[in-house]
Amino acid sequence: MRSAIKNYMGMIAIAIVAMLVVGAVAVRIDREQTPDIPDGIAATPAIRGNSPDMLVDARWLHQYGTQVDHIFDLSDSRLYDQGHIPGARHIVWQDAMRLHTANYGEPDKISNESNPGDVFGNLHLNVPQNSRIVLYDANSSERASWMLWVMTLNGYTDVHVLDGGLQAWIGAGGELSTESVDAPAETVIATPAWIADYEIRREPLLEQLENPNLRLVDTRDASQLKDTVNGTIREGHIPGSINITNADVLRPDGTFKSSQELLALFESAGITPDNEVVVYSLFSSDSGPVWLAFEIAGYENVRVYQEGFVAWGFNDGLPISTEPYPARGQPALVATPLSSPAATPAPETPVSASPEPSSTASPSASPTEGPTDLTGN
Repeated sequence: MRSAIKNYMGMIAIAIVAMLVVGAVAVRIDREQTPDIPDGIAATPAIRGNSPDMLVDARWLHQYGTQVDHIFDLSDSRLYDQGHIPGARHIVWQDAMRLHTANYGEPDKISNESNPGDVFGNLHLNVPQNSRIVLYDANSSERASWMLWVMTLNGYTDVHVLDGGLQAWIGAGGELSTESVDAPAETVIATPAWIADYEIRREPLLEQLENPNLRLVDTRDASQLKDTVNGTIREGHIPGSINITNADVLRPDGTFKSSQELLALFESAGITPDNEVVVYSLFSSDSGPVWLAFEIAGYENVRVYQEGFVAWGFNDGLPISTEPYPARGQPALVATPLSSPAATPAPETPVSASPEPSSTASPSASPTEGPTDLTGN
């Protein structure tokens, strides 16, 4: 009996030691996965003359931050916990996605009230649609740009991206805070809005493919072009597409090129401001920087293909091209679609989002003036 009890106690001791070892390894892994606060950058101010409506730089935010109603941080929540712009509220960009959609990254209407019919998404901002808002992240404005597009779709009228994001703020001498900011106590219900001038879906895009004034811009980089989403979509691109990636519109430090540089880039690809432009990527959530770059360059008719290439490539009834993209300086091609292709369902096996719970709010002040030229030009 004593021998059995001794063996039993020994097994318990071994189990406890094993649990402690596993726990220690888990803590170490978690620490290794926690992102470090990035180094600052000496960002080249993007504001020149009449400042772009949707872009501000770190010097502007330093000088006019009291005129900003809300600052939203779209970085990794663990990075936010380590340090963020004082007064910034962390929001989870996936919360702006449409619920139960087949395509990752499709935006939803923003509200602050749950709706049983899933009319609204989960991004409960408690922020009026005329608030002055600055968005930023620590990933070359990829998430901030997409969120700007989503908020613009939803009727928010005074939203801006901090050029260079957290790195630019740090490089400009900005302090960091570890104090989490809560959402405003009052509930502000966003007025349902959907400004269709900024998005296009599959059927209308298919109808426009033979439009000689249409320019399709595929923002996928080399690795994304090879991504078949586990073999569920075809390789290739929508016929007539021009390839301009996020890296093409950004400087090496992650800030946007100037409006003059961007205009020259787009015109070299055969895209002029009088064209109708449709931007797409693998998922619409990756299209933000190039869409914003067109806005910075002064293009007024730019839409995002909301379902992304993941839906187009999945549908065997839609035309696709495997020909090389036209070289820069060459005339843009006009697509020739298949005759009356049949529509088939969008993918049923998308990459799933894992939204974090939304966290926290920001300063409030009454804006008195718009983005200002700080360069002296």
